[in-house]
Amino acid sequence: MPAEAQVIIAEAKRRMSAKLRRGSPLTSPGAAREAIRLKMADYEHEVFACLFLDNQHRIIQYAELFRGTSTGPASIPARSSRRRCLAMPPL
Repeated sequence: MPAEAQVIIAEAKRRMSAKLRRGSPLTSPGAAREAIRLKMADYEHEVFACLFLDNQHRIIQYAELFRGTSTGPASIPARSSRRRCLAMPPL
């Protein structure tokens, strides 16, 4: 890939990751999908991630809870996400 293309991609990732910062509102499912898709574009493995939102659809936290394959026990990501939710401080 040419150096110029890499610079453009890096800048696009930087701008999209800004959309996943605390307090940023997610205005539509499509906006959330695109931001996460770009964030995970370079991953070579499966990731179970959660976007924790407040009641105004603003991001509290983006967290990657589990990496691996989906062939493992389904309860592992569920336990991890419950644990992470319970550990979050109140707003």
